[in-house]
Amino acid sequence: MLQARSSSFVLQLEVEARRGVPMSVVEVWLTPSVQRSTCWTCSSSCQWIQRGLGSVHLAQFDESGSAEGGPARRLVVATLHNVLAVLNTKNGEIMWRHVLPVGPTGTIESLMVQAGKAYIVTDNPPLLRAFDVHTGALMKEVSLKLPFKPESMYGRRLVLHETSSVTVAHLTAGAVEVSRFSNLKTGALEWQHSISQPWISPQSQCGLTGTSLTCVDASLGLVLTLPFTSLPSKKGAARDLTFVSTSLQSLGVSVASSGSEADCPYNPAPLTLQPLHGSQQHLLITSDDSSVVLRLDSDGVVTTVKETGVSPRALSITDVDQPEHAVLYKAVQDRQAVRISGFSVSAGTELVSRSLSFSVGGAAGVRALAVQQYHRRGDGEVGVRALVVMEDDSIHMVASPGVLWSREEALASVLAVETVDLPIPASSVSMHDHMSQRAGVLHSLAQRVMLQGGGLLAWFAEWLEDSLSPSQASPDSPPQLYRDEFNIHKLLIIATAPGKVFALDNLSGAVVWSEYLPAVQPLPSQKMLLFLQRSVAHFPHPPQMVLVAMHKGSCEGVVHTFNPLTGESTGKGLQVLPYRISQTSMLAHNDQQFVKPLLVVDTDMGVHAFPSGAEQSVVLPNKHVLYVATRNSTHITGHSLRGSTDQGLSLTPLWSQHFPPGTIDGVYLKRPGDKVHSAGRVMADRSVLYKYTNPNLAVVVSRGFDHINKNTLSVYLVDLVSGAVVDWVSHSRVSGPIHVIHSENWVVYTYHNDKYRRHELHSLELFEGPKQANATAFSSLSGAQQQPLVEHQAYILPHGVQAAAHTVTEKSITTKCLLLALQTGGVAQVARLLVDPRRPLSAAGPREENLIPYVPEVHLPPTEIISYNQTLPRVTAIYSAPTGLESTSIVFVYGLDLFFSRVFPSKMFDMLKDDFDYVLIVGALTLLVAAAFITRKLAQRKALYHQWK
Repeated sequence: MLQARSSSFVLQLEVEARRGVPMSVVEVWLTPSVQRSTCWTCSSSCQWIQRGLGSVHLAQFDESGSAEGGPARRLVVATLHNVLAVLNTKNGEIMWRHVLPVGPTGTIESLMVQAGKAYIVTDNPPLLRAFDVHTGALMKEVSLKLPFKPESMYGRRLVLHETSSVTVAHLTAGAVEVSRFSNLKTGALEWQHSISQPWISPQSQCGLTGTSLTCVDASLGLVLTLPFTSLPSKKGAARDLTFVSTSLQSLGVSVASSGSEADCPYNPAPLTLQPLHGSQQHLLITSDDSSVVLRLDSDGVVTTVKETGVSPRALSITDVDQPEHAVLYKAVQDRQAVRISGFSVSAGTELVSRSLSFSVGGAAGVRALAVQQYHRRGDGEVGVRALVVMEDDSIHMVASPGVLWSREEALASVLAVETVDLPIPASSVSMHDHMSQRAGVLHSLAQRVMLQGGGLLAWFAEWLEDSLSPSQASPDSPPQLYRDEFNIHKLLIIATAPGKVFALDNLSGAVVWSEYLPAVQPLPSQKMLLFLQRSVAHFPHPPQMVLVAMHKGSCEGVVHTFNPLTGESTGKGLQVLPYRISQTSMLAHNDQQFVKPLLVVDTDMGVHAFPSGAEQSVVLPNKHVLYVATRNSTHITGHSLRGSTDQGLSLTPLWSQHFPPGTIDGVYLKRPGDKVHSAGRVMADRSVLYKYTNPNLAVVVSRGFDHINKNTLSVYLVDLVSGAVVDWVSHSRVSGPIHVIHSENWVVYTYHNDKYRRHELHSLELFEGPKQANATAFSSLSGAQQQPLVEHQAYILPHGVQAAAHTVTEKSITTKCLLLALQTGGVAQVARLLVDPRRPLSAAGPREENLIPYVPEVHLPPTEIISYNQTLPRVTAIYSAPTGLESTSIVFVYGLDLFFSRVFPSKMFDMLKDDFDYVLIVGALTLLVAAAFITRKLAQRKALYHQWK
């Protein structure tokens, strides 16, 4: 069955899906009573967590705790993920961090470190906060006297924090409002002015200095400066003021002309204007091929700073208060080699002794630079340390020895995750090939002994070689990754927003390989898609995975095929498609190379197969019917692929549905490869209630307002093949976030009840009834299809939910648990029987296995928190994958932090415990064998004695 993987479209394929069991066989998985109310998790030995910060955009060294003139011990950073943190400059570890709210209210717009305190400006209305750098404690909070601005009028805010004042500029459509606060104890307003200019917008490239507001307009080719000395002394509108203009050409800045991709709304600005690290009187203007450091005078005159060498994009300045000692540092990159050079601002000469060089393992360029100068203890000479921020969001601390430490902050922006099974060792493959041959018992035994003996000799030779020459083993060499006995060891393939792809070892969290794709950015839905087209099972063909994203600049589709075990490109590698992608989905059938093709729908409703040629080998011969549902306001329209021919694929409109009360919030399908182990449930009278396992069923969530302007949530169960609405539920006075779990014949979703001010969970389960319409196949177009029986029930959650998922096992025999990332920072597992919609309301209800009386509250005891005492803020999603053990499921939680664990929904029924007494069982077996031989000997002697009588 084809599954949809995009939020803007829904794909569905009608297949004659076979059910998991015949009609006459119904299996019910019963668990002991101690397991009915809990799901089991592993100990902390099989868990790991990685703390993240996000994309760093502000950084300053704290020199308060170090010796006079010595190197700083702490580095204060602010990120685009609204995180304020302090890092240890020796090892890069997080000493403390504060995670601020998501959105404009939590955006950190300025950072100043002074006298052991970190000052930031955030929130709406703006707040000036001071944190102790050593402990992270909040020392002071001052409200700047500005009115609250709603989101529609907020625009963009610029903040400049100086020693004794704070300047705030609000950019809106056609106007800018500049305010200054000089009394930082009370937050009183000194002056405020509003200036109207038609070219100003929230997207304008503007920057603040202590004396002026400066903007760059690429269309006009000008640098426009508004000196604060020209503003009137009284508060009010200053519409007659004009900006002082300076030609970009006179400053040596060239603007590249926009090409045919100018209609792409995700194109970066041709010119950017940003503050220069280390100075509040300089600004850095950059374009594609040039960069200039501007110095702003009090009268609005713009001058450039002398530069030598290649014009870089990342610069930093030190000792700006002493012009004769000021040093401008540049980061110049040549492929993977980066050189940080220092130039005297007054003389324009290079200071060779203050240069640093290092290499980076990738194609990412340098985005930002922060440099600290200090005096070395031994010789008293000036030493240099630099924080380098790369375009792939990685940060590196560089000194004269080289790179001291690095952090991969792209892992805080994970967009897609897939698991890959590891290959089995070559010896196991050889043994499997020999053992699979049909031969006699003696021949098989001889082959087995020979193979085991050869493996033992190879292991002994390897051990002997390692013992004699241990120095030849390189610690940086990649580990040999092979599948373990229970297929728990896997690779996590991760795609991130900056365009960097990682492969993580799921047992340790170590990075096996990484690759940065500079031409890749997320799709318009802010997602990337990963598909495993070929697994490791098709030896000697290597595994193949494909990444679907959008090209920077042109907004056209990008498809990147690679080997998930090594990261090397396969086939044509990175391909830019000649169209823009609306949706991508993977077929369930393989081509002649064991590759599952992709079906790509472009923005013009054209259908394409990837790789090319799959139309003839996979799509048309299997007679699939592909349905595409485009989302437009409150309507979904289905399209058919039946009209496709050998000349090409085409879509034909088939059905359309309207989903009130407002816009469609999301469409949720079942997980690809979702298995149904049991076809029904055994009732109290031993009859069977069969499940409604429609593979084409989707959950459509619509949110809007009713006739009295109250929030309304409507949930529809829709058959995407026929377009029929199977069932729907409406909730009044509820709000998001909405999280939906759809599996087998049940649906669970969470929301916030505004009327009762609580978080709730709604559970639905669908049944065909006591009889099945068809025990072997399901068709949405069958005329004999009856409406299913739908059970509803609501429950109260103690906390809000950030993300939701369910456990997945290999055969779906194990009881499924819900995985809820709570707003308190914990990850809870909830047994599905606790949210069963068939729970009886009274003791007189049906008495079935695992059906307990209804209680509206869902209690989450501490034993059900799989993250234990680890707090996980800002969770994006939860990913679950099966293992070789039916009892075990791996769980990967990602967001700002990464967390991995293993859970056992029905306990470890297929594996011995860690404290199993092997000595006792071996001793008992030995005694039993000895007793059997002794009693056999005694019986023989007794029989011989009786015969002689």
